[in-house]
Amino acid sequence: SEEQVNEYLEDILNYRILGCYAQTEIGHGSDVQSLQTEAVLDELTDEFVVNTPDIKAAKFWPGELGKMATHAVFHAKLIIKGESYGVNAFIARIRNDETHVPLKGLEIGDIGPKYGFFSKDNGYMIFKDFRIPRKALLSRFISCSKDGVLSIHGDPKVAYSTMLLIRVSLLNLGWDLLLKALMITVNYTSYRTQFRSIPGSYDERRVIDYQATQLKIAPILAFGYANLFVGKRLLAMIQKVEKEIGQSNFKTMKELHALCSAFKAYFMQETLDGFFEAREL
Repeated sequence: SEEQVNEYLEDILNYRILGCYAQTEIGHGSDVQSLQTEAVLDELTDEFVVNTPDIKAAKFWPGELGKMATHAVFHAKLIIKGESYGVNAFIARIRNDETHVPLKGLEIGDIGPKYGFFSKDNGYMIFKDFRIPRKALLSRFISCSKDGVLSIHGDPKVAYSTMLLIRVSLLNLGWDLLLKALMITVNYTSYRTQFRSIPGSYDERRVIDYQATQLKIAPILAFGYANLFVGKRLLAMIQKVEKEIGQSNFKTMKELHALCSAFKAYFMQETLDGFFEAREL
């Protein structure tokens, strides 16, 4: 909501708040609808009581959670008067502003280096009767009154849209790294020679001149550009959807979510395969 923006934005921009996005759970991955963390409204204290019901519901893998984050945007099932209203997003301080130790009701830890991304501060978080004010519910599209009346002002699933931009960012990172890897391969095979197979010459043939080499390089090059075009197209779609959301139009969001999820899985695997193929040359 605008009130929440006014409360947090200045501190975020001045790095007094370091945030993390705690959606993923160890037993449910990024399957948002299956997340099990619970946020139960306590009407007597005007607070949400957040709990991790079992180990599978522990938040696991969020970047910046292990050591850095002072605040978290996390997802939990919203429960009011015993009735679940689905998974919603909350924002809360998770570490003491002076000592940086986790607040009461939280177990937070580092899960060690991430393969291929050692600088990433991945962590886990378990809730044990962690209390947050009612206003911690991200409320641009959904709000809860003191007496437990829920009001919906749009599509609360917009809260997940942060992951769409991250997925598209990975796609655009993928083609960039793949084409750089291919450039190394092309340079190397252009200088490396092997076998005196040039008719009438004692010179060895460049490895890149062999058809077997070209048959491996060409598909990687083509795929890299296909990845580039798809990544740029999805980025344009995200910008379009953001404008539509500002006009309370949520129709395109589901299509964009499906495309981003599918392309991320496909292109990342193919990019990894392309790295190995280029390295073997």
